Amino acid sequence: MNERGSFLSAVAAVVLALLLVLGLVTSIQRYVAGPDRKDGGSDGGGDMVLALPTTADLYPARTKPFTRPKHCGLDRATLRTLAPGATEIQRKTGCSFLISPTAVPGLQGVLRVNFRAGTLPEAMRRYDLATSQGTTGLAGDTWRRVTGLGDEAMVRYRDDIGVSGQAELHFRAGTVTAEVLYRIARDTGQKVQSVPERPTVNAAIRVSAKAAAAIGAKVTRPARAAAARRSEPARQAPDPCGLAGDEALLAAGLDPAPRRGAGADERGCSWSSAEGGRSLLVRVTSFPGSRHRNGAAEADRAFVRLYHDTRKAARSFHALRGPGDRAMAGYRPDAEVSGGKGTAGEGRVAFRAGGLLVEVTYAGTSGGRPLTEAAALNPAHAIAEAAAAALPK
Repeated sequence: MNERGSFLSAVAAVVLALLLVLGLVTSIQRYVAGPDRKDGGSDGGGDMVLALPTTADLYPARTKPFTRPKHCGLDRATLRTLAPGATEIQRKTGCSFLISPTAVPGLQGVLRVNFRAGTLPEAMRRYDLATSQGTTGLAGDTWRRVTGLGDEAMVRYRDDIGVSGQAELHFRAGTVTAEVLYRIARDTGQKVQSVPERPTVNAAIRVSAKAAAAIGAKVTRPARAAAARRSEPARQAPDPCGLAGDEALLAAGLDPAPRRGAGADERGCSWSSAEGGRSLLVRVTSFPGSRHRNGAAEADRAFVRLYHDTRKAARSFHALRGPGDRAMAGYRPDAEVSGGKGTAGEGRVAFRAGGLLVEVTYAGTSGGRPLTEAAALNPAHAIAEAAAAALPK
């Protein structure tokens, strides 16, 4: 090949390399920026681009099946001290260690550990049912909170008819709940004498700490907390009709004149566009504290349930960085239109702020078609931010 041919070949190679690099850069930019959310046409907001402060999933599903740890996380030293000479019985959900007088004269009892795994709402529901959280205001509530053990834990001691010297502890670590039962008694030959409350409860806490650590839960010097205080009253919910603000409402194409609605602990307010076709609902729910949880913790539970329900029902779902302490957004194109004629595009943004849960739902049609995701969620998020800023500090 002559010198001119070699030069042209070199130039062609350089041009090709530059094109490849430019193509790679363009691909990276598209990847970082995310997919183009414009979905064609001006009706329904097709020319709008989704603009939300998204973040990683707040409550990711468990990726691996739960595996019960060997001996439920209990080492030999712990068993030798708390369940001497016990016979271990493996169960599908946990372990039982039986203490019999034939193995250790003068002692009898049982140590049991059970685990259950599921979704976060399921785990929270199981924990509440197990620890009677729905009835903590009733007289005779003997549950006491345990600090430094998983996400939450409760223990109680019973020494009454049919139950002799027994400590029962329940804890939750993410999507896993655990039950620990410990009962041991001294058999004097003439009568069976239960072990007092403090050492029995301390033993149950020690066992629970071992079990929690074995499944990767956070354990920090667990201890029984002080006696539960009286229930905390619900925070006064602000008037939702005053949260959006005329500027945000007009920007969303809505008539600022509100329609009120109210409930005992839940207050709602709605707006619609002057020509019809679009609507907004702002709802605020206030949560009272229980004897063992404050209002913010109760509101967080409600947010978790709403988060999972919305993610399941929505066509597209986003965890958000704000507003509030926790936030999310969901869109569906098949929401029912008032009057039952056709469907609407619906965007919902919900956030928790302390003991309050705020839900903003913006829905409607444009040109006879459901609003697109961007056309429904962008105004919903803008109004949610205005509502968060208007909440009393």
